[in-house]
Amino acid sequence: IFLSMIVLIIATSLLLITISIFQYKSVAKEYNQKRIENIEFYVKKQINYILSNTAFPLTNDNIKLIFKDKIHEIADIQNAEIQIYSLDGSLLKSSKESFAVATQSPIISKFILRLVSASIDKRFVEVKTINGIKYRSSYSLIKNKKFKPIGILKLPNVPDDGYYEKKLNSFLVSLTQVYALMIALAFALAYFISSFITKPIYDFAEKLRETSLNQKNEKIPFSAKIKEINMLLIAYNRMTEELERNAIVLAQNERD
Repeated sequence: IFLSMIVLIIATSLLLITISIFQYKSVAKEYNQKRIENIEFYVKKQINYILSNTAFPLTNDNIKLIFKDKIHEIADIQNAEIQIYSLDGSLLKSSKESFAVATQSPIISKFILRLVSASIDKRFVEVKTINGIKYRSSYSLIKNKKFKPIGILKLPNVPDDGYYEKKLNSFLVSLTQVYALMIALAFALAYFISSFITKPIYDFAEKLRETSLNQKNEKIPFSAKIKEINMLLIAYNRMTEELERNAIVLAQNERD
């Protein structure tokens, strides 16, 4: 009984910890996904405002001119790197200008272009882990006033906010301490309860083993603490009385 209770307590604790970890990770994932969606929403809102007020035709070359300085202003406001690509995946403008001479401009792979085009909301979020840190890159279509796609907005490598991970670690430490105390108390309680239940049963078994027709059998005193065990003791005491009567009858028969 004692071992079963301890196993049950430990299993319950592990189950609750597992559920807590899953819930925290689920909330963290939803939070970081919503976070990059919000950044994307405000960046596109500013891009759409600039495009709606420009007099230039929205060609690839003109997009480079339109966002020559504006892209840096938007990036500073949102504290995020911004890249604008053509519909075929070629880089048109980036808020992170490279002073070195690049041998090849970055492009968006055809696979990601197909994912963006095939999605219902015309966007795709790529998730990858670098040096233990999770990053999200957002790809979404940029449209003109007539809702015709004219380019692709990319928010590259936005790191996940570690707030929920820190809260999870802190929570797990506190939870472990609480469960350690609970398990210690449960050990003591389980030992007390199991001893409280098993000791009368053990005493009853010993008395039952010593019971014999050829000797006087002592009755077992009982209390009202455990009703079921008391019922056994009552039955045993009745049996000893019956054995005693039978022994007397048998002795009388032998004398006759």
